[in-house]
Amino acid sequence: MSTIIRVDPICGMVVEPSASAICCTYAGWTYLFCCQDCLERFQQAPETCVVYLAHSRSAHVGHMCRQQRKSWQSQAQGDFR
Repeated sequence: MSTIIRVDPICGMVVEPSASAICCTYAGWTYLFCCQDCLERFQQAPETCVVYLAHSRSAHVGHMCRQQRKSWQSQAQGDFR
């Protein structure tokens, strides 16, 4: 059984596990992703991502994906109404 990581390791968004969640298992850990873009970035160099995360104070690499931009834009629009 693998451990589930609920923070997207690429952009840092919190992802809830579900049957439709985008996920990838690497080295016994299951990583959840907010979108296909983040999954693809992880799959390009999973070892590099995991090593970075192991030696970083951050829970993610720091890439801002399209899904994250959409989420932030809708929150910002809600703040100004």
